[in-house]
Amino acid sequence: MNGQDLFVGGLSILLGAVALGAAVGNWSFFFRTRRVVWLESRWGRNGVRVAFAVAGLLLILLGLMIAAGIRVYSRSTPHACRQPAYALQAAVL
Repeated sequence: MNGQDLFVGGLSILLGAVALGAAVGNWSFFFRTRRVVWLESRWGRNGVRVAFAVAGLLLILLGLMIAAGIRVYSRSTPHACRQPAYALQAAVL
């Protein structure tokens, strides 16, 4: 865990809290933005509120995982994309 993890995790928690607060509080100014109005015309206000609540909870969970330093992958796992660029170019040619 380092400062960058804490910053990104904290930002994710903050944005998740705003999305969750907008969904629970039914903030009219939040639902008047152009893209949210587009979603609301298709899903209805309650559908958009549920979507924002779920997205907010997922952002909060993600932020907590990032801030705690939880990784779902190993940096030592070899991947094809970790080959040098010249090796990838040689394979294409």
